[in-house]
Parts: sequence; C-alpha cells; structure tokens
Amino acid sequence: VLAAGLAAASVVVLALAYEPGAPDRAYMGTDARAFEPLLGAMAAALLRLEPVRTWVGRRARPLMWGGLAAVAAGVALLGAPDGPRPGYFAGGALVVALGGAALIAAASMADPRRGLAGALGRRPLVYLGRISYGVYLWHWPLRVWFIGERDFDPVRAGLVAALSISVAALSYHLVEEPIRTGRPVRWRSRTVFAVAAACVTVCLGATALTTQVGRPTPATVEAQQARLAAPDASGSESAQEDEPEPVNADTYLVVGDSVMRRLAPQLSEAAADRGLTLLSAARGGCPVLPVEPTPVMQAVEECAEPVRSAQSEELEQRPGTIVWWSRWELADRVDDAGRELVAGTPQFWRAQRDELRATVDRLTAGGARLVVVEIDRPGMGINSLCSIDCTAWQLLLRERPELRRTWNETLREVAAADPRVSTITMDDLYCRDDASPCDDRLPIGEPASGGALARSDGQHFSDEALPTVADALLDRVAAAS
Repeated sequence: VLAAGLAAASVVVLALAYEPGAPDRAYMGTDARAFEPLLGAMAAALLRLEPVRTWVGRRARPLMWGGLAAVAAGVALLGAPDGPRPGYFAGGALVVALGGAALIAAASMADPRRGLAGALGRRPLVYLGRISYGVYLWHWPLRVWFIGERDFDPVRAGLVAALSISVAALSYHLVEEPIRTGRPVRWRSRTVFAVAAACVTVCLGATALTTQVGRPTPATVEAQQARLAAPDASGSESAQEDEPEPVNADTYLVVGDSVMRRLAPQLSEAAADRGLTLLSAARGGCPVLPVEPTPVMQAVEECAEPVRSAQSEELEQRPGTIVWWSRWELADRVDDAGRELVAGTPQFWRAQRDELRATVDRLTAGGARLVVVEIDRPGMGINSLCSIDCTAWQLLLRERPELRRTWNETLREVAAADPRVSTITMDDLYCRDDASPCDDRLPIGEPASGGALARSDGQHFSDEALPTVADALLDRVAAAS
C-alpha cells in the first residue's frame, strides 16, 4: 500500500514537472522517477501473498506477452533524437514500468522450460540480467567517450554496446562480487575475464580505426599547410594590396552580456591608465554568439542581429585584442529553422560548437587575438533572489552547473587547437570556496568582513567590486597573450 501510494504521487509529479522546453527537471528528478523502483517493490511484496501468486500463475502467458508488448512499444514510440517524447511524461513511462513488472512477475511463475519464460531463462539472458546494473552504469562514460556529440552511427553504437557489456562483466567479477561476498576472485572467473578482455581489445581497435575515417593523413595536412603558407607566386601588386591592415595593438574590444556591459566603464578607466583604448560591443541579455535565446529565456526583444551589428561596427577599428565574457551561451536557443534547442541536449551542443567556431573566425579575421573568460560560478546572492522569484535563466544558472562546465571545457578545447584564442578564469578572484553558488563576500581577496556581496544578485558586480575586477581582468588578459 505504501509503495502504491508513493508511486502514484511520483507519477503525478512526473506529469506536472514536465515542461516541453525544459524536460530535464521531470526526467532527472528523483521524486518524478521514484515510481519505477516503487512498482518493482510493490510487485515483489505482492508476490509473497499466495492468492496473488496463484492468480499470476494462472495468467502467466498473457501477462508475459502483454508486458513484453508494453516494453517494446515504449522503446519504439517514446524516444526521440533529442530525448523522450511528451507521451513519456503523460503516462508512457508508467505503462512501460507496469509492463516490465508484469513481465518479470509472470516469468517468475511460469514454466521455465517452455515459451517466453524458457527463452528469457536462457543462460546468456540471465547473465545479462545479472550484470545489467553495471551495463547501465558503464554505458554512459563509454557513450560520452566514443560517441559524444556526433550524429548516430550504428558502428559506434554497436561498439559502445559491446564495450558496456564487456566492462560490466569485468566489473562484476573482479570488483563487485569480491566486495559483495568478501571473497577474492576465483579462478573460475578466468574464462569470463579472458572473453571480456578480448572483446574490449577488439572493440578498442575497431574504434581506433573508425575514428580515422574521414581524417586527412599527416602528409595531406602538411601539404595543405604548405600551400596556405606559400606566398603568391604571381607577386602581383594586387596580392599585396589584399593583405589586411595591421591591428591596433593598444586597442581592446570587449564583447559579452550585461555583466561585461556594467564592467565596461570601469574597465575603460583602468585601460586608459595603462595607455589602452577600450571599445565595447557588449549587449545585456544576449550571448556573444549571434543567436536568439528561446522566448522563455529571453531578457531582451532581439539578440542576433544587434549583437552582430555592434561587433561588426567596432571591429572596423581593428582592435588588437578582443575580450569575451558572457554567460548566455548556456541559455536555451532557437536555431535557424526556428526550432527550440534545449540546453544540454546533443543538438544544442552541436549547434553551439558550430556557432562558436564561426564566431571565433569572424572576430579574429582581422588579426586580433581573442581572450575568452570562462563562465564563472554564480554567487550567493542568486539564492536570495530565487527564494523570492527568479527567472528561468537565473534558475538555469543556479541549478545546472554541468552546462557551465561543458561550455568551459569546449572553450579550452578550441583554445588548445587555435593559437589565436586563449582562455582565462576570473571566479577564483572573488569566490572563497569551490561551491556553486560560491561564497563571494567582500572584500575581494581578503578575509570576509561582513555580509556585503561582490555580486548582490549572484551575477553583476557591485560598485565596490568593480575596480578590483577590472584591474584583475586586464592583468589576466595581458598575461594570456
């Protein structure tokens, strides 16, 4: 009764928490998904009752086939390239869970030598069930490693499946069972170890080969580089005239969101003290990428065109250094076809990476070097803000730190591959701990002397913090050159 009541409440939470543009809360929420193990617990408890066992035993065959049909229909109908379909949250997940419970309960009561129960009772499937939780755990890092943000490839998918099973088998016999039983690995596990190790070796070799498909050979790369580096054989004056004008080494251009926009006046004063000229193309509520956040995220009416125009206008001044500091690259966005891309999905990251490469090329086309500030952690002020009322954007900053980590890792990858680009961090300057949100009480760089925060809303710097942050930013930009 307890399991049934809690499961029913969990199903309601799943349906109520679902938002089409942001399904992660419902899909990842423990309270919204607890009905699945609870239904298993309920089934296990019911099967201890003799009347229930008798009833299930008499109807084992239709229950098994009905349960299998429900699971198969769920696999076929409830998944989409970018995550579960809406029907998953509106009862579909419940149907699959009930189908799985019915299939397992009925199979446990049916004749194990015949029919579906006999097929499910074969040793390979039983063994797969025994290591299934390990398969579930191991498949994710392997998927991220070998597939990542690439489009679906049946070869890679097959390799990940084989590797997941192999590594799970190794984990089961060499780690889980010895810990669970308190006994060391027995020699009878040698066969399992040998087979799994062989499978891992073959899969790794095949994966290494597939990663080379479509890659230019070193000789091809060298030839391309030599061709690009070679001077114009014609030696014509027109070729010389097409060479870009030199950049203004003492001119900095800052691009970013409202945090950079608020910092720009103080930054301009600090730059002038160093003999530098500061230009600004920062726009509040917008990413540096010329894309549109979704309506639920959007803080201003339009981003893409105003951002691109402001940047293009300032780039005509040929700045020698461009400083990029923005957080809005984490917001749900709209693609060129008008479709909403939810932050964190493979489609979102694929689009962001493509746009990042294009924007880097556009900003550095004139010869400027680009210094990108990794997205910093929000401060404690965002907790106070969200205790009253916070926007979807503020909630994302506070609740989705994995988005920030993924974007920063992407920036570092771009910088490692492109000599025009460098990355720096800033939150170590004003965050006193490693948490997110972090303790950013004033004064910066010294023991906290009160309750004042460097960022009262968790994002924008206070008047007291601006001078220190501006000076530190210029120092770190200069050191990154």
